[in-house]
Order: sequence, then structure tokens, then C-alpha cells
Amino acid sequence: MREGGQLRALDSQGIDPFLLLVLPRTLAFVLAMFTLSVLFVATTMISGFAAATAIGVTQLSLPVFLADTLGTMGFGDFAILPAKSVAIGLAIGVVCCHTALARDREPASVVAIGFVRAAMAVFAISGIVSMAL
Repeated sequence: MREGGQLRALDSQGIDPFLLLVLPRTLAFVLAMFTLSVLFVATTMISGFAAATAIGVTQLSLPVFLADTLGTMGFGDFAILPAKSVAIGLAIGVVCCHTALARDREPASVVAIGFVRAAMAVFAISGIVSMAL
């Protein structure tokens, strides 16, 4: 869109390209990141139960296993999943879109730069949220 002049056209019409292009994509990525994180944790819990039952480590039923496992968790353990998934999703969406909208980059290097910036943002946010909670 930048090379085709659509970004200049939006800007000249008084439409902020960041709000029109980045905000919806970032919100969708945040929602997807949170949903996939919850699905991953649920799948991990059920797979752990299946593996423990298969090798004979536990004789508990699935509801009792889940209640025991979730009962050992504190507030920070429950808060870290939504905090990390939402913050990381927001950072990836904003960093990648901002990198793509940069005016001084060649198209071939935008993907690599966006990937590295997003990876660094993920590591930084993960560390900060883990230390805070």
C-alpha cells in the first residue's frame, strides 16, 4: 500500500492509516493470541492427564485431576496467562504493522526486521510480566 500510494491517499483524506489498518489487525491478533493460549493450556492439561493415566502415575478421574491441579495454583498463576497473551499479542501486532508501514525500508528487509523486532518484544514482555506477577 505504501508503494502504490494508498497510504498517501488515506493520509491526504484525513484518515489515519494507523487507526484504519493497524488497530483492527492488532485487536484481532490479541483475541487470537488469547484464545490460542487458552486452548493450548487446556490441551496441555488433558494431555498431561492422559499421559499420567497411561503410565499409571495417577488413578484420579479427569475432573478430580483438574481440580487438584488448578487448586495448587495461586492468583499470579491465573493472572499470568491473560496478561502475557494479551500483552504479547498487542506488541506483535503493533510492532509488525509499524515496521510494515515504515517509509524508509526496502520491501525485502521488512519481513526480517519485523520478525526480529517482534521476537525481541515477546522476550521483553514475557520477562517483564513474569517478574511483575
